[in-house]
Amino acid sequence: MPTEQVENSAFSTSEWTLQSQPVLESESRWSKGSDYCIALPEKLGKGASFGFNYNDDSALQINELNFNQKTKFTADSTKLCGTFFVLEGRVSITTPATGNVMIPKDHLCLFFIEQSACTFEYSAGKNKVMSFTMSHGLMSSLIAQYQSANSVSSLIEKNFICLPINAAIKSMLNQVYDCQLPAKSMKLLVQAKMMELMTELLEYNQIYHNSLATIKETDLKAIYQAAKYLETNMQSPPSIVELAKIVGVNDYKLKQQFKTVFSSAPFAYLTELRLNRAASLLARTELSIMQVAQEVGYKHAGHFAKNFKLKFGRTPKAYKTWISSKNT
Repeated sequence: MPTEQVENSAFSTSEWTLQSQPVLESESRWSKGSDYCIALPEKLGKGASFGFNYNDDSALQINELNFNQKTKFTADSTKLCGTFFVLEGRVSITTPATGNVMIPKDHLCLFFIEQSACTFEYSAGKNKVMSFTMSHGLMSSLIAQYQSANSVSSLIEKNFICLPINAAIKSMLNQVYDCQLPAKSMKLLVQAKMMELMTELLEYNQIYHNSLATIKETDLKAIYQAAKYLETNMQSPPSIVELAKIVGVNDYKLKQQFKTVFSSAPFAYLTELRLNRAASLLARTELSIMQVAQEVGYKHAGHFAKNFKLKFGRTPKAYKTWISSKNT
């Protein structure tokens, strides 16, 4: 694997060399069947990435990472196709040619990356991410089962296609995670399940985008505008009715279509944004707990602390202490 540059505002820029290596001892059961394990440097957090390489140029990487704060990795990429599945946390991918795509929790992203530098940004806290990659030829042949010849090129040219994880795909991912077979058998079953999942995903992509096609283009723009408005106004967000007026749709349509696009109600989406922002502030500023709570829009420190612990497993105070201990 390539050498990646680690950018983290709490630490000086350093290199994290990711090379295939013998599987490290790990509490994770993935350490038994994987071909390699890459431990996250302690200064960045805890956890590891586990890799499975297959003979048909496909590969699966399972990332179970808990970052001290929002963290970026930059790598030179070969021409790659595949899918990211974000089960916890949030991942943003940036390339010079395509710009940025953000993949929130319980979403997946089909990707078609040309050879270029890619930046992957992970949210603070727990990130549980699976990535399955394959050759351009194999991906094209799979897409061709669901698309016309002209549509294959059209789909690949989109570079990134972000979708909510539906119940069927969630069930298949759980089957991968719940696999208890011996190491060699597990590796083969995981590959078969991931290929099955990819075909399910491509069919789902068609169905999902057909459902988005029922949303008028102006309404779809309004939904994305609403999400952006919540992000930039998290200190004093509008009510649903006010937000609907700001973006120019009625409140019923906003609620229904926001959930169709993001698989989350507007204010559940806002809560996720607030807590990720709070973790970053706790890690890199000297603001008090109350100041951080107010900065991200919480009026009551108790409510903030309760929600924060649900997401990160620590109270804000314990989280700040833990981060400080990592930097000493």
